[in-house]
Amino acid sequence: MTTFIECGKILFAIFPQIMCEAILKEIKSYERAHDHKVIDVWLLLIIYANGGPYKKLAESILKKKAAAGLFGKNLFNQCIKGRLLLLQVSSVTADILLGL
Repeated sequence: MTTFIECGKILFAIFPQIMCEAILKEIKSYERAHDHKVIDVWLLLIIYANGGPYKKLAESILKKKAAAGLFGKNLFNQCIKGRLLLLQVSSVTADILLGL
C-alpha cells in the first residue's frame, strides 16, 4: 500500500519545480481560514522535508499562515489525528510545528 507521503514523493520526482511552484503559489493565495484544507499543511510539510530550493518558502508560508490564524488549532488537530506515526518519522516536522 502506497502512503500519502510516498505518492507525494513520486509526484515531486516527476515534476518537482512545476509542482512545488504551483502548490506554494496556490496555498499562499488563500486569504481565509476556511479556504485551507488538511492537504495544504501536509503539502507544505512534504516540500519542507524534501529540502531543496523551496524549503525556506514552504517554512515561511507555514509560519505566516499559522501566525495569521489561517492554520488554526483545529486544522492542525485534523492533520495529526490518527497520523502520529507519520509525525514521528521526521523530527524536522516536529521542529516546525513546535516552532510556530
